[in-house]
This record gives sequence, C-alpha cells and structure tokens, in this order.
Amino acid sequence: FVEGGAYTHNVFLAHNKAHRLYQYIAPLIIGSGLKWQLEVTKRLQKMSSKCFGEDLFVTGRLA
Repeated sequence: FVEGGAYTHNVFLAHNKAHRLYQYIAPLIIGSGLKWQLEVTKRLQKMSSKCFGEDLFVTGRLA
C-alpha cells in the first residue's frame, strides 16, 4: 500500500513496483503540483468504479 502525492506515485509506476490501483477521487483540485509526465503512463485492466457521495472510487490492475 502506497499513499502519497504525484512524485511518490510516479516513482512506483516508473519502476513497475505497483500492480493494482485503489484510488479515491474528490471533485476538487488542490495546489499546483507537479507537471504531468506522459512517458510514465499505465492502463487499468479489469477496472471498476463506484461513487461514494461526491467522491469516486476507482480500482484496477495496472497493465
């Protein structure tokens, strides 16, 4: 289980250390953050999602 921001998640994705995503997405943007790096992208397989109030929960296997 990894909890962190864009930098931490990018490190795990870039080194193929993450195999499954469990993510809650809230309907708000916080701060300026890091720039997007499209060279470190992953697709979700067997993805599912569910709404909890205004939040969205997404899970899937990282391909």
